[in-house]
Amino acid sequence: MTASPLVVRAREGERRVLLGDIITTTVGAEQTDSQFSLIGNSGPRASRPIPMHYHEHEHEMFIPLRGSMQLWVAGESRILHPGDFGSVPAGVTHAYHFLGRHNQFLGYAMPGGFERMFRITGEPWDGYVYPAAGASGPPPRERFKEAEIEMQMKYVDDPYVEATEADDDALPGSCRPYYLKAGEGDRRLLLDQLFTVLMRSEESDGQAAIIHAQGPLGAAFPPHRHDATTVGIWVLDGALNVMIDGEPHSLMPGDFAYLPAGCVWSYEMGSHYTQLHLIATPAGIEQLCTRASESYAHYMFPSNVVTGADSARLVELADGLDCQAL
Repeated sequence: MTASPLVVRAREGERRVLLGDIITTTVGAEQTDSQFSLIGNSGPRASRPIPMHYHEHEHEMFIPLRGSMQLWVAGESRILHPGDFGSVPAGVTHAYHFLGRHNQFLGYAMPGGFERMFRITGEPWDGYVYPAAGASGPPPRERFKEAEIEMQMKYVDDPYVEATEADDDALPGSCRPYYLKAGEGDRRLLLDQLFTVLMRSEESDGQAAIIHAQGPLGAAFPPHRHDATTVGIWVLDGALNVMIDGEPHSLMPGDFAYLPAGCVWSYEMGSHYTQLHLIATPAGIEQLCTRASESYAHYMFPSNVVTGADSARLVELADGLDCQAL
């Protein structure tokens, strides 16, 4: 199977309801050649956490978009808010609990195929938000048992420890569980934008890089191609104009663009403040940010003036990486 470019509008995708939450698969194995799945979860305050468990093969990432949630990973726990980040490698015990009145998180899983979990355990749902009345009926225990076998996962009796506070402001440098507070990571300036690397090759065993980008009106990434790297773009705030193989697309918050290896793409920020997430599989092109400059101390890009100064340097910056400026 060869993947094709794809734009998925906010809240579209395969929707299932489970325990009063709506689970939305934006893209899954079928769309990404099994490289990753992008699955969002939205729901009200829950009466209890989901069961503690681990996955033998999937590396999961949690990025809250709304509300708050408690995340347990390998015997530690944090309260996460919008913009925070949690990474859970394969084989690591974890669970979460929605705490706010209205909660939503963005979840990546590598490799692709994690959406099968919700096809087994959930029910198809025509709506675009979770049921107003919340959960109804008992948990589908037999389906959970089926998913445990089919998805090669295991439920465990690890304790739900109290949440603790920590700096959570640096990448660990190895593929192990970690948290990052909103705005933390490796911050770099490039192309009039602030790029914050949330995950590199080191943190994912080479599977993926995840980067948060923010910039002013007119800031852009020029036309280029990756021969072996797939990229996904999730718009968090503002507006983004994306050109994919010569076809323009206007993306708003919640929209997602899937850009397989080989396609030519570029973007330009269409509002005075635009935020987006980039996921690249496999990892490697995050080194563009590292090469661009020294670490940046602040949490906002320095100017609303777009200079385009780094565009001419892109070929030099991308030397040896899978990024061909056109």
